[in-house]
Amino acid sequence: MQSLIDALAERPDVLRLACLTPTDVDLVALKERFAAWYVVNSGALAYIDSRRDLLLDPFGTRPWAKAALVIAFAPRPERESPLRQLPLARPGLPAALIAPYALHEDYHRTGQRMLAEIADWLTAQAGNDADALFEACVDTKPVLEKLLAEQAGIGQRAPNSLLRIPPWGCQAHLAVLFTSLALPSLILPQPRDTLCQSCQACLEACPNRALTASGLDVRLCRAWVANEKRGPLSPAEQLLLGDSLFGCPFCTMACPDASAEPGLLAVDPEAILAMSNAALKKIIAGTALQHLGPNQLKRNAKAVIENQRMQD
Repeated sequence: MQSLIDALAERPDVLRLACLTPTDVDLVALKERFAAWYVVNSGALAYIDSRRDLLLDPFGTRPWAKAALVIAFAPRPERESPLRQLPLARPGLPAALIAPYALHEDYHRTGQRMLAEIADWLTAQAGNDADALFEACVDTKPVLEKLLAEQAGIGQRAPNSLLRIPPWGCQAHLAVLFTSLALPSLILPQPRDTLCQSCQACLEACPNRALTASGLDVRLCRAWVANEKRGPLSPAEQLLLGDSLFGCPFCTMACPDASAEPGLLAVDPEAILAMSNAALKKIIAGTALQHLGPNQLKRNAKAVIENQRMQD
């Protein structure tokens, strides 16, 4: 494990690394934390509803896996994000906002590439185990990355339900690499920082009051409405969307640890509605907005226009 740590030490994108073995995972705590969240949010995320058993027993549903690397990694900045080709907002007219993290390389791609490189390195080191199995998880597989990372000592749960990793705040991304290689356990010392116990900045920054001391109500989250809610928006959901075209960064930006990121990108929702789906699809290809697709982006653009006209 030390050789892996040494190999990754010079990578600026790897912020923290831990390794869990099957005996390291506290399944009771995992289930309790998930159950508390699920009481409030059941039905909000269909892919979680359909994968509960897989989520709650990460090694039991992967009997071949002997270890799981848990990694916090930094966003990969893109100087010329394709999203900057979108029509910019015009003074005095409706403006739709894109969260800053979308202006980086899509974190799914960043994390998958990083895990592939680590898997290649481990395979080369394994020698006789060159046929080792791997499963890369970057918010694309049934894995509770945040809860596993917390158990591995990567960070601590912030009031906004994200993992806070001093000194990077809640802006780091998480990845998990399951492997059939028998890697040694590496659990980091639990952070002793008490900032979150006395700081309410993320709760106060939430425009929809989706955050409380007891947790997150996903259905009130502006990012959920913009990114995850499929189909038409109800009148209440439209109001919750506010002026967001994609995502909502306010709780992460409010964290005292938050690093400087690109600012919110304000685009012209009327111009987006006027674009052909083919043109819009070409611009968002390979970005975080590809997950939504042109139709959902236009749904959001239309709602933003109506919301801002109601305010005039």
